[in-house]
Amino acid sequence: MIEKLGQIKEEIEKIRERVPFNKMVDRISDLVISQLGDHNRFTPRLMALKPDNNYSSLLGGEQKALIIEIDAILDELEYHTFTPTFNPASQKNPSKNTTMKKIFISHAFVDHDKIAPLIDLITDIGVPHGQIFFSSSAASGVGLGENIFDRLKKELNEDVLALFLLSENFYKSAVSLCEMGAVWIKSGKQIPILIPPFDFADVKGVFPNSLGFKLNDKDQLNSFKQELETIFNLPPLHFSRWEAKRDEYLNKVNATLN
Repeated sequence: MIEKLGQIKEEIEKIRERVPFNKMVDRISDLVISQLGDHNRFTPRLMALKPDNNYSSLLGGEQKALIIEIDAILDELEYHTFTPTFNPASQKNPSKNTTMKKIFISHAFVDHDKIAPLIDLITDIGVPHGQIFFSSSAASGVGLGENIFDRLKKELNEDVLALFLLSENFYKSAVSLCEMGAVWIKSGKQIPILIPPFDFADVKGVFPNSLGFKLNDKDQLNSFKQELETIFNLPPLHFSRWEAKRDEYLNKVNATLN
């Protein structure tokens, strides 16, 4: 299998170099299906990038996003190829001794009103605002006119926790889907968070086997707090203060959901 993945990687690189942009995704998808079968982990990510086969409708940034996703798939193939003992569970679940330094929040731009209460909650738990990075605000670290995908390459590494705010809007956004692949490969730990009414049955892509929770799940928020305190090595927030901050957050976020 490792040898086959290496061959697929080489063929994809050839397609990248030689095939016109408007045919590239189809050629890569056909290659992956022919080698790995219909039910492989890469094809859904590639198919999500196809805007009804109308590549002329893709803007420059969306074209670059598509290339970024293909690069992420190549990175994943390379990881499989040169790491025979690859264990997805161990890669996506760092040991408790691993300390995270940043949080990246991946979300659809139209869901930005759901992000502010979550940011406030995370900072209340103890993560400094300067260690939280997301693309819908220049104050979060993406400068005016700066390309988000270039910034991701610089920011993402094994000490970054990625939070994916999943929704119908997320899966309709070509940019969000491309960001998903790059962030999944490059970050150290990932937590999917669902924005209701989006449900677990709606989750696609790299997430089906991952544990996550809904944005307004009171009990799971308690676990989320403990997880952040552990992986960021934070002093525990006193429970009574946490309850007040959590309930304040729930009131705010539920108001955005109604």
